[in-house]
Amino acid sequence: MNVNLEIEKRNRTQLRIPLLAALAVMVPYQAQVKHDHRPSLATPPAVPFVPNFRQEVLQRNTDLIRFVLPKPTHEKPLKPKHESLKRYAASLIIPSVYKMWLHTGMCETHLNFKAQGPTYEGAFGIYYQNWDHYGGLQFASNAGNATPAEQMLVGSRILYNQQKQFNITLQQWVDNGGTRFSLSPDLASRDQKMIIEEAIAKNVPDQHGCNPAGW
Repeated sequence: MNVNLEIEKRNRTQLRIPLLAALAVMVPYQAQVKHDHRPSLATPPAVPFVPNFRQEVLQRNTDLIRFVLPKPTHEKPLKPKHESLKRYAASLIIPSVYKMWLHTGMCETHLNFKAQGPTYEGAFGIYYQNWDHYGGLQFASNAGNATPAEQMLVGSRILYNQQKQFNITLQQWVDNGGTRFSLSPDLASRDQKMIIEEAIAKNVPDQHGCNPAGW
């Protein structure tokens, strides 16, 4: 009986020693794996995704603006107001009146439309205060910078400044090209009646015989 107990104790001791040795080897390895949080060189640590809500909102607003706003078009810029005034003056001076004013300009300044001086300017030697008073400033700062048609229109206003009414018959209106403005003189503006009055007179009188003081 005692012999059997001794043999059983010996066998248990022999089996326990290898188990304890195995546990002694495994425990440090498990502890190292459990507590070693250092990243490996082979696999870099994953960066947590944090959404940038501000950037997302800005991007949405940018896309919305691109969608709503029209695309820029390469249109021609709007012409300034003085371009329409230039066309207005050019449309008023009919060929017959234009030729008469050329004769007056040749007498005044040898047809120098660019003439500029301290007192008299343009091809007709228009007094600078008259240029301002009779609407010349809507075309240019002085007569020497205005077109021939603009100088002729201002000169016509100076010439007919005292005439309040134009007694033009319908036949005279038709014969002298008034229908290019309107069907009858009653429907025309003062500037249009003034030009046709010059065409009827067939002469642009130089008030003082080639003396610029007349204009």
